[in-house]
Amino acid sequence: MKVYLKPIILIMWVVLRAVVTSSGADHLSGSKLGIHLIGRYTPAARKVIAAGPRVIKVFDLDGDMIEAMRDYKSRYPRGKVVLRIYNQLRYDRDSDPVKSAEDYWLRGLKPHIDRLSEEERKLIDYLEGPNECEAYPAWDSTETARWFAAFWAHLARIISRNGFKPCAGSIPVGNPPGTIREMEAKIEAFLPALEEVKRLGGAWSYHSYSLDYTTDLKVERWTSLRYRIFYDYLRRRHPHLADLPLILTEGGIDRRGDPD
Repeated sequence: MKVYLKPIILIMWVVLRAVVTSSGADHLSGSKLGIHLIGRYTPAARKVIAAGPRVIKVFDLDGDMIEAMRDYKSRYPRGKVVLRIYNQLRYDRDSDPVKSAEDYWLRGLKPHIDRLSEEERKLIDYLEGPNECEAYPAWDSTETARWFAAFWAHLARIISRNGFKPCAGSIPVGNPPGTIREMEAKIEAFLPALEEVKRLGGAWSYHSYSLDYTTDLKVERWTSLRYRIFYDYLRRRHPHLADLPLILTEGGIDRRGDPD
């Protein structure tokens, strides 16, 4: 079976509570752009790493990925590494979210983590879980968002106990769907996960794609900048969560770029 991945290499990190407080620390870049590495550590990727991005994302542990993480951390010990591990686990709507989280760890994450040496484990800061809505229809309704919150609250604790920071959500562009009120209701339902992630020193994530190339903020507010609506809501209703870091772990032009 072939796995088709979106051709995205850049990720952005919005530091709402500065994890890296100064771009001078370890000579890290002042830019919010990072790199998403998939399989190969190419000469071009090495140049990006050498420039000192504040955060990088690694997809799986195959190919050159451990070498890339080791190179990055040797240069920039305070830089942050996000790891996503690919799997095809799926859960039914009526499944138990806590048992599903335990299953996800045992079958989806742990076998890969167990292959790492202690030194290699220390290269990883944040560990992601299910990508977008591939494992569960997380944002279909407030009920599914509530299930996803229980799932992620438990998975976050497991990830933390195993020495990593949880990076929750991996919310696909344009999600949660619906009107502002519907979106806010789903974020409210997901709140227990955000509370637990913050307690554990973790972050959450959004995939910040532009569907059609534009710099119109009125358009981008619903796609690449949709996360700003989340934070508008948190600042109004749950200000203690308004400093929870958000990592934009994917980003780019999803359909059509600038024809010029």
